[in-house]
Amino acid sequence: MGFDFPFGSQVVELAFQQVSDEFPFSDLVPIEIGETYLRVIALWRDNQALGGKAPTVEVRSGQGGLTPLTVTPLGEGTTAVPVIGTDGVVAAQGTCVRGNDDVYLVHLFAIAETNGPWQLRLTNNDPQTLHFVAISSTDPDQTLQPWMVWGATPGNFTAVGDPNELHVFLPGLFTTHAVTVRNLGTAPLVFDEKAGESIGGPDSPAVIATLPARTDPGHHPLIAPHGVDQIVFGVHHNGADADTTVTHTVQANDGRHQAQLTILVKRTNYPPPSPGAPCNIDHCPGYVPPPPYEPALGAPTTGPCGQTGCGHGEGFHGLGPACRLDDGCPGYRSANGGTSGAEDDVCVQPGCGHTWGESHKIHHQPPPDTHCRRDDGCRAFLGGPGLHAICLRDICGHPFTDHTELPT
Repeated sequence: MGFDFPFGSQVVELAFQQVSDEFPFSDLVPIEIGETYLRVIALWRDNQALGGKAPTVEVRSGQGGLTPLTVTPLGEGTTAVPVIGTDGVVAAQGTCVRGNDDVYLVHLFAIAETNGPWQLRLTNNDPQTLHFVAISSTDPDQTLQPWMVWGATPGNFTAVGDPNELHVFLPGLFTTHAVTVRNLGTAPLVFDEKAGESIGGPDSPAVIATLPARTDPGHHPLIAPHGVDQIVFGVHHNGADADTTVTHTVQANDGRHQAQLTILVKRTNYPPPSPGAPCNIDHCPGYVPPPPYEPALGAPTTGPCGQTGCGHGEGFHGLGPACRLDDGCPGYRSANGGTSGAEDDVCVQPGCGHTWGESHKIHHQPPPDTHCRRDDGCRAFLGGPGLHAICLRDICGHPFTDHTELPT
């Protein structure tokens, strides 16, 4: 037993007293079953059912005329209407029950062997413009189906989401990206995801930061029928050691409308801390040995890090800044974080690619009479006061505002 969407991939929009086209919802129903079902939802506003006037629900069998069904409230006795088919023969009996949240269940039973094909037509009797979705099946439980629209627009009931929302870019640790999700279906859209956990693999830096607050009895996040909510993506608190592309299919109970995501997480580059503050141990910008700044190639380094405000030993540090291929690497890093290796081992520093034997030296201070590099050589200001005063150190030349003041 399966199910189908008679309107296909569209949502039927009807203004007051507007009549829809006719939509096929079943061909020949097997005689051993003898019954079939349609569940129709009338959508009005985000997260809100209208509760207004019921639509006119009509069905047609074969060459017979359109038969309007009697809509009865939930809990009241149903009124069966004979549906006249081809050649004036009764093709079936039909009922329509209005359930909660403007969901209508059509039941066709006692279906004759020579019935069909079947058509559905709706008329909106409410002054408000409504949007309709229908699901058909020979099993009434199968007509309870979610319909996820990924990248939806609030207030818009189109079934087509924004394809750009399948590509998420997270350039920094504290950046987030929110995606609007709509449920067009007749059953809750339930997610099998957990906020804060890595997606795309256990070591992935991408996480779902926020899921819908409403949950089912099993504490799974959900979006109810008529519902619109947001799912927010972010970066794991450990950050990313390198630019990482994560692929992930959103886990939900909608097998027909899936969201297959590509998430780009840029390498997390923590800035040097303010003077006197400790660095972030998990992700220092990179170990800088104390003067003279250039340990022998491959030799272990000792002493506290020379990064401003750090002071931790080498073992506490993560990957350093991206390598500059034109003027040396910031230092070799093996896959397990080591600083030495075989001659042909490739450095894992982002943007590097050099082997252990190629150019892996901490950037040293520039020679005299040249400007220092702001990111790795300018240690402290020496000179007169004022915003435009130039540092007197012979390796510098930056103005006062470029410096972190430390004792000389």
